[in-house]
Amino acid sequence: MSEKFTLELDDEAFTLASGVFPDGAVWLKVTDPLPPSARLMRIRAVALRDMNDFMLLAQLVEAVRHVTDVTFSHLELPWLPWARQDRHMVPGDSFALKVFARQLNTLGFDKVVVLDPHSDAAAAAVNNMVAVAQQHCLLQSAGLRQAIAARELMLVAPDAGALKKIHPVAKACGAGEFAILGK
Repeated sequence: MSEKFTLELDDEAFTLASGVFPDGAVWLKVTDPLPPSARLMRIRAVALRDMNDFMLLAQLVEAVRHVTDVTFSHLELPWLPWARQDRHMVPGDSFALKVFARQLNTLGFDKVVVLDPHSDAAAAAVNNMVAVAQQHCLLQSAGLRQAIAARELMLVAPDAGALKKIHPVAKACGAGEFAILGK
């Protein structure tokens, strides 16, 4: 069973298995019989921590499309890997988000849903990306919203990027105040 991904075809869940060969290469297979066609393939990635995880995702997409004629394909990511390195900062460093996005785009998803991507550069790099804003994510947790509104927890903007986002988040959860950190 794969703990990193879930697969649904037309809202039906399928069981996955994955592992590592002795040489270190990862493998993944769908253990349930796949249908000949599906209107929607939805893959939820719990984490894409390294390129082995990306390889598992790519193998999952290939395994399904090898058997199933898929009309639409959606990928759901709780966070976008390599998004923090969203531009060249100094001569000689890499634009890692661009490198990752090129690989992700080869999988041909019709929609890539990302919870609160690090920056606007993500939408330019990832094809068909739909960003879910922080405040919409926060609204899914009644307990967290209540704790912030009751001042049991405080919202903190640790940098300039977070400062751009904190006002709508504070408004959405009823935070009376929030903290801004500076260097």
